[in-house]
Amino acid sequence: MYKVLPQPRSCPASLPTELAEFYARHVPCSEHEVPNLNLELFDIDRLQAVSGSSFESLRELLDAYPEYEHWRPVRGWRVGTTDFGEPLLYLQRDPAIGCEGVYAIGGSVAGPQESIRQPHWLLRLARTMEEWNARLRADRGIDYGIVPGEIRDLPWHRRMRLRRHFKVLNPDLGAMWSRPKR
Repeated sequence: MYKVLPQPRSCPASLPTELAEFYARHVPCSEHEVPNLNLELFDIDRLQAVSGSSFESLRELLDAYPEYEHWRPVRGWRVGTTDFGEPLLYLQRDPAIGCEGVYAIGGSVAGPQESIRQPHWLLRLARTMEEWNARLRADRGIDYGIVPGEIRDLPWHRRMRLRRHFKVLNPDLGAMWSRPKR
């Protein structure tokens, strides 16, 4: 998760407004500050511009799954990496996908199955960086979108809230994200 800086800092002009505003006021916490953190979060100097045709991980997946060709024009920024080595991306609004936000991408991602709108190897974690940071803070640094199997260990009300959160962001999520037993 990210902590608030005492003073805003300047950001590269190339960053989209929402990302620039967030990084002007925040810096990633270290693993010593948040021992449960299951992500590596990048600071401004490590952000990497990405697109469906230039970012290798995304390009390879799109080449392997031509039915998701409509995702190729997306653009955004790599903002981190999961513990599994999967990229975390902030994608800008694009007519092809219709939504912006923070996404996990890769073979170990538990995204929607059998969806024509969204690939199974892509999961929307949050609408904005602020929303994502608030959820990371509430869950003490664990992003349960990255480790959905661990949701079952949470109290009932938190399990339901997280499942609802991910189903709203990813409408075609399947059985793994269904209502849990009490």
